[in-house]
Amino acid sequence: MNKQAGRRDIARTISLLWRQPETPSGRRGPKPALSTDSVVDAAIEVADANPTTPLSMRMIGDHLGRTAMSLYTYIPGKDELLDLMYDRVHAELPPIADTGDWRMALSDWAAALFALHTRHPWTLDVSLARPVLGPHEQAGLESLLSILYSTGLDAPIIRRSVSMIFHFIRGSRGP
Repeated sequence: MNKQAGRRDIARTISLLWRQPETPSGRRGPKPALSTDSVVDAAIEVADANPTTPLSMRMIGDHLGRTAMSLYTYIPGKDELLDLMYDRVHAELPPIADTGDWRMALSDWAAALFALHTRHPWTLDVSLARPVLGPHEQAGLESLLSILYSTGLDAPIIRRSVSMIFHFIRGSRGP
């Protein structure tokens, strides 16, 4: 079952994905016990530890020693959380060095994405039909595109190649 992230208010999701690191506000009252980043990190840990179990806010809350409802202070909903998680793990993709050998660069890029999906198998449940939303996911795509553009292929062929490469890598994961 594919999870279709980004189904809610897209402007809100984009704002969360592209935000600056959290800074202390001038608000009065107690300092928040968690942050958006800590909730996202915990959700990734829970999803990685339970890749075949549907992720729930309750599971994340239990992991953090909080109630599920308290997480909504930091994350508007589960769809936005999934977008944040998906983008966060894409930050693990290393920059691919331009060695002048596009075959080696493409092989390195594909191996890095395959390793990402192996470390975080729940990412394979996120539909490729969703738009590329976050900065880390965008950087990974731009890295692939720069490799493919260096081949001299025409843009329509590159577009089809991107789709084929993503489907091949995602479908190559073993049992």
